[in-house]
Amino acid sequence: MYAKTGITFVVAFLCTVCLPLHDAQAQGRISLQSPIASGTAGLVFGQVMRLSVANIGVVDVTAKCGPRLNPFPIVLFEQTFVLGPGETRDIDLSAEIVPREHFDSFGRAQIRMACTSTAPTLLANLEVFDLETGKTTIIVPLQATSFLTSP
Repeated sequence: MYAKTGITFVVAFLCTVCLPLHDAQAQGRISLQSPIASGTAGLVFGQVMRLSVANIGVVDVTAKCGPRLNPFPIVLFEQTFVLGPGETRDIDLSAEIVPREHFDSFGRAQIRMACTSTAPTLLANLEVFDLETGKTTIIVPLQATSFLTSP
């Protein structure tokens, strides 16, 4: 009886903790030692950049996230929100709202998505996709950094 219960517990633990971590390989983890994570990609007209964050922990996490122009220290907007255990949130940035003067001669703007967290259980990535077809161009896991002062 005890052996069955122990095996059931181990299997349940592996399914609830290890499998989500395996699926999260395309997402960057935001740690307390380096509480700011960011990722950069180019954006052209007709595309959207989506920041996706997920709380894989068992307690609520407060996150502050938003896009900024790169290399300029201009924050386009920020959102602060609380994610409960297992909750996710998406933040979209359409190329059409980026000021025109920040596009280069190829019609491309370099955007950095940044995010801070109150716990190391927040995973985040950014995705760039085409508005017309919905086709994803790139997915970038956010990388922990220590040199930024705010997202």
